[in-house]
Amino acid sequence: MSIEEEKLIIDSAMSDEDIEEFLVTISQEQIKKVIIKNDDISSSIIQAIWCSKKDVEVESEFLKPFFENIVVGENS
Repeated sequence: MSIEEEKLIIDSAMSDEDIEEFLVTISQEQIKKVIIKNDDISSSIIQAIWCSKKDVEVESEFLKPFFENIVVGENS
């Protein structure tokens, strides 16, 4: 995981054990976008990304459907 300008880049495996550090990182105001480059991320990390309401770019073909088919936001 790295930060480049306003982007949080997930380019390595992340497990449930990484969730506390991830939550601190993703909650930083300067982070506007999350870029996912690695398939090996836990469900808790995915859930944290959904709940963050940050823009998400998914380069992983395996994970793209998880983010394309989820609508996060206000109640309809």
